[in-house]
Amino acid sequence: MSKLFILIYGVFSYLAGVAGLVCIIAALAGFLSYGFLWTEPIMGARPMVWNLMLVAAWGAIHTGMARPSFKTALIRFVPEPAERPTYVLAAGVTSFLLIGYWQHVPGQLWLFENSGVVYALWGIFAFGWVLLLASTFAINHF
Repeated sequence: MSKLFILIYGVFSYLAGVAGLVCIIAALAGFLSYGFLWTEPIMGARPMVWNLMLVAAWGAIHTGMARPSFKTALIRFVPEPAERPTYVLAAGVTSFLLIGYWQHVPGQLWLFENSGVVYALWGIFAFGWVLLLASTFAINHF
């Protein structure tokens, strides 16, 4: 593969990874509805089971692709400089699919009406995502 192609692939993968992360953040913040890719109930699947399968697939991709053995196997098929972008692309796509195909489960986990608690929770939410982004720079973001 040419260096230009790997660069273009890397930029595309990075944008897909960012899109997947933004999708998760937007859904958790309530700016994007869960299951936006498939609004009808999945036939024959209970929402809780379906969602657990989505989380398991997402987790398997993230955990499996981070293993040195997987990386060694992957560079047999893609050039070594394209290994990390391939992981980022897979992470972004699976994050997008996780939120996009999530099924609604009836009920409410919690409700906070005290505005001080609500602001504190939003602060913790924002701090967590900023910390996550800062951490990516600490481990060679690019």
